[in-house]
Amino acid sequence: MIATVHKTDYRYRVDECDVHDKDALQAFRAKRDEWMHWLHHDEHHAISGQIAGMLWSDAVFRLINESRKFAHEAGGSYSTQSGIIARSLDRGYVAEQVIAFRKVMEKAARDPKKQVISLRRLIDDVRENRHLLTREMFVCHDGLSFDDSAGMDDLPPPDEHGVAMAWVDTTGPRAFGMSRHMHEAFDRMMDGAPRQRDRGDLIGESFFAEIETILGEAPFDDLRRHANKMLLHAADGFSRGKNPAEGITLDKVWTCHKAILMVANRVSVAIGGSNIGAVPTPQYDVLEHWEAPFAPEGNFEELLAQWSEENNRREDWCQELFKS
Repeated sequence: MIATVHKTDYRYRVDECDVHDKDALQAFRAKRDEWMHWLHHDEHHAISGQIAGMLWSDAVFRLINESRKFAHEAGGSYSTQSGIIARSLDRGYVAEQVIAFRKVMEKAARDPKKQVISLRRLIDDVRENRHLLTREMFVCHDGLSFDDSAGMDDLPPPDEHGVAMAWVDTTGPRAFGMSRHMHEAFDRMMDGAPRQRDRGDLIGESFFAEIETILGEAPFDDLRRHANKMLLHAADGFSRGKNPAEGITLDKVWTCHKAILMVANRVSVAIGGSNIGAVPTPQYDVLEHWEAPFAPEGNFEELLAQWSEENNRREDWCQELFKS
């Protein structure tokens, strides 16, 4: 089965765009559609969704962790002080974060049947196809003029109070200030400020080098080693001793999150997108029922009975082969 790529709804047709090579614009739009699909539109594994889920999980865990601190300082009895709950939450958080990092940083597969959607693959594909991402395509792929002064004279002179007001275009060849903004954004992605802007200008190697530096300075190797040795594979003593898995800390997770978010936003802007955002804003009170007990005390005996019943059944499995 071939995955359907979400087609971007461009406001302007190819023949309406201020681009000299219309065939090149068609090729750029097709590749950009694919990139935007990976970034935002895949229904299960969009990169922005992967990152938002990873950050949300981290934000919730840190809220729980801070609650533990307050509960310990206050004394008394709180469900956050339960050792069995705390250990389960800790293990779940570490596993979820490490696996999320592994997914978002996974390289492209050689076998198309095993292909992945990941930030790492997006970075590599943008770099491989940077010949399509010229200044002309970046600025003009959806109706903007290549002229960086386009629309700037549509604002009338200020009145006697020094105020100038008018309705101005925000899209198309007369969009007020947008072409200038896009040119300045492209300038920052080049190896140096150009003496003269050319339609064929390309994103500089320094742009990609900086991305690799940001990712390389984050402790992804520590988290990857922990996943390989402790979570995804049951490494034996020799394997663990040869290349030991270092502990996972909140600081390491935080550093990796920062690197991923910085890089994802830079790549999104480079392909003509926008800031992907960070933690989703909840439309409800995240502390609702936070002060309530974990479960009704009147049901504790029932809970313990279920615990015993299920564990006894598991014990029975141990004897299955010995029954006549």
